[in-house]
Amino acid sequence: MVRLVFSIVFLVILAVFIAFNAHFNTDVNLFGYKMTGVPTVAVVLLTLVAGVLYSFGLYLIAYFSKRRAGKAKELKRKNAEKTKELKSQEEELKTAKASLNTADEAGASVGGLLAQPRKKTRGIFKGLGKKSKRR
Repeated sequence: MVRLVFSIVFLVILAVFIAFNAHFNTDVNLFGYKMTGVPTVAVVLLTLVAGVLYSFGLYLIAYFSKRRAGKAKELKRKNAEKTKELKSQEEELKTAKASLNTADEAGASVGGLLAQPRKKTRGIFKGLGKKSKRR
């Protein structure tokens, strides 16, 4: 950015120096439109302004393309991090699932204690936890 500003200032000073030292008129043909008797100073300054605007446009295009490329690179980096995290979570899930399967197999080999349903009680303790309604 500093280089661009320095170049612009230098070119403006050079154009003004040349313009004040030349007192000539010239003919200009601009895409078929002919102008006669145009001061050389005006032609020099007009071409200078056109060149500066063109350079500034190229600078802006390069700036925004680098910025967009930087954002794309950042998104790729975040995507890679999330992919690694997802793979590690998948591995944890697989190991947890494998440990559950081994625990189920171990429970079945002990005699199926883990898989047996609870036995129902006959109602011996049916009224112990409730308050009676006696007066």
